[in-house]
Amino acid sequence: MSLGSFGGQGIAYCCTPLLTRFYTPLEMGAAAVIVTVANILGQAATGKYDMAICLPERDDEAWSVFVISLLASFTSLILLLMVWLTSAAQIADLFGIHHAAPWLGFVPLIVFLMGCQQSVQMLLSRRQAWGRVSASLGFQAVGTAGGRLGFGVVGWGTTGMLLGTLCGLLVANATMVGCALRNDWRAAWASLHDWKRMRGLAARYAEFPRWFCLTSIVNGLGSAIPLFVINKVYGGEEAGRFNLAYLVVGVPASVVASAVAQVFQQRIADQWRANLPVKPLVWALATRLACLALPALVVLLAFGPELFRVAFGEKWELAGHYARVTGVAYAVQFVISPLSMVFHVVGAVKLSSLWKVAFFCTSLATALAASRLPINSFLLAYAIHDVVLYSAYGWLAVSCVVRTRGRSLDRKK
Repeated sequence: MSLGSFGGQGIAYCCTPLLTRFYTPLEMGAAAVIVTVANILGQAATGKYDMAICLPERDDEAWSVFVISLLASFTSLILLLMVWLTSAAQIADLFGIHHAAPWLGFVPLIVFLMGCQQSVQMLLSRRQAWGRVSASLGFQAVGTAGGRLGFGVVGWGTTGMLLGTLCGLLVANATMVGCALRNDWRAAWASLHDWKRMRGLAARYAEFPRWFCLTSIVNGLGSAIPLFVINKVYGGEEAGRFNLAYLVVGVPASVVASAVAQVFQQRIADQWRANLPVKPLVWALATRLACLALPALVVLLAFGPELFRVAFGEKWELAGHYARVTGVAYAVQFVISPLSMVFHVVGAVKLSSLWKVAFFCTSLATALAASRLPINSFLLAYAIHDVVLYSAYGWLAVSCVVRTRGRSLDRKK
C-alpha cells in the first residue's frame, strides 16, 4: 500500500519547488496553521469508530460501524460550523493566529472530509484492498499539489493553499468511495436502515470514542505545539519555513507510516484472532521501517540546508536548517507510529491514551521552557523530547504484546 503514497509524494515533491516560488513564507505559514488546526480536530471527527471497522467478524456489522463513523463525521461538520460562526475571533486569540483568522472557515470542511476518508480507508483495509487505498493516497497527493500549484499561478495566496488541500481530500474520497460501493452498495444501503444494530455496535465499541477522541486531540495538540509557538513567538514567516521543513520531511514520513499502519493493523488483527504470535510482526515492521528511514536521515543531516537552498530558493535555506534539527525526531516517529496499532488490537486502549496525555503535557512543558531560546535551540529541545517520548511509546507497544501473549481478541468490544 505504500507504493501509491510514495508515488503521490514523489509528484508532490516535484511541485514543492514551484510552490515556494508562488507562495511567500507568510502565506504558507498561515495555511499551515489552518491545516494543522483541522488535522488536530480531524483526529476525532469519526468518534474514532473508524478504528473499529476492522474488528467485527461479520461484514454486515463492519458496514454498520462504517455508517456510524460517517454519521460522527457529519456531526463534527455541523458542530464546527456552529463554533466557527459564533467564536472565530476567540479561536484566533486562543491559538495566536490573527493573521490566519479569515481562513478558519475551511476547518469544518477539511475535518469532515478527513473523517470520511479515514472511514472508507479502514473499510477498504478490512477487505485488504490495499492497492486501492494506495492509489487513492497517491491521487490525494497529486490533487493537493496540483490544486495548490494551479491556485498559486493565479495568485490566490493562502486561500489557494487551502483550496488545494480540499482538492486532494475530495479526490481521495471519490476514488475510495467508488471502490467501496462498487460491489457492496446493497449492504451499505441495508446498514443505513438497521438502527438497532448500529446502536448495539456503537455501545460495543464505545471504548474507542471514550478513550481515543479526547486523547487523540490532545496528542495532535502536542504534535502541533511547535508550529503554534513558532507562529506566535518567532513570527508567521518562521512558521512558514518550519512548515516547509515539515512538508518535505515530516509529511511524507507521516503519510507512508499511516499507510503502513493500515496494513499492519489488519494483519495483527488476523493474527490475534487466530491466537498466533504478534511479536515477530512488530519486530519485522520496526526493522524494515528503520532501514527505510536511515539513508534519508543521513542525507538530510549532511546536506539539508544546501538541498533546500537549491530546490526552493535562497529565502527557504533556513527551512533546511530546521529540517536537519528535527530530522531524527521525524525518523523515530516514522518507525514507531505504525506500531501503535498494537494497542487497538490487543485491547490496551487505555495505555495508549495515557501515553498521549503524557505526550501533550511534556510537549507543553518543553515548549514553555524553550520558547525564550533562539529558534534553533527551541527546535532542538523539542526534537529531543519527541525522540524520548516516541521511543517510550515503542517500548510500551512491544511490552504490551509480550504481556498479552496467548490471549484471544476481546469479544466484548
